[in-house]
Amino acid sequence: MSLLEVKNLQVAYGGIQAVRGVDFHIDQGELVTLIGANGAGKTTTLKTLIGMVKPSGGSITYDGKLNGTIPSHDYVRHGLVMVPEGRGIFSKLTVEENLQMGAYYRNDKAAIQSEIERVYELFPRLKERYKQLAGTLSGGEQQMVAMGRAMLSKPKLLLLDEPSMGLAPIIVEKIFEIIQMIAKEGVTMLLVEQNAKLALEVSQRGYVMESGRITMGGPARELLDDERVRNAYLGE
Repeated sequence: MSLLEVKNLQVAYGGIQAVRGVDFHIDQGELVTLIGANGAGKTTTLKTLIGMVKPSGGSITYDGKLNGTIPSHDYVRHGLVMVPEGRGIFSKLTVEENLQMGAYYRNDKAAIQSEIERVYELFPRLKERYKQLAGTLSGGEQQMVAMGRAMLSKPKLLLLDEPSMGLAPIIVEKIFEIIQMIAKEGVTMLLVEQNAKLALEVSQRGYVMESGRITMGGPARELLDDERVRNAYLGE
């Protein structure tokens, strides 16, 4: 069963067509990646999914509900959660306050605290810095905060926009370990990632986006082995 189904999605900024008739779907429990060059329309697509950008055509159906039937400010309550490019943390709040913001709609206090402790187990650095202002953390630590906050939102569908951008290789490895762990716990994910090889290696399926269009799609392993993908995105 598809948790997300996108049909003929079109997005325009003024006279510029950023997304041109995109079709894709994500089934319950899948980890799907969307790869492509900078400017291909990947981030615009994610922003459209969560209501930050209004589509000029097509349809988005999430959890059986057509776009427009859920107010954009209510998506988190319905389990559609995004970790944006650049992390989007609350820099003037502490690490723990940021995590608590992820549970803004929840009132199960005991479970919330238990899940915060779980985040600290996954990211020991955050436990060490839980009283520190998030804006003073390193880029990698801020990414950990952003992911931890998203986990506190209890997502059904988690959208990740460039989680490895600007991070040291050892931190990227840790972030992708957590992505795989979250997927194994049954959270459905759509991953937009500049490191195409790493993204395809952890995903079940993938799509290639070029100039606002989906030009390829299929099992991640097949895309990894495709000569066009290898030449264009894997540096081979």
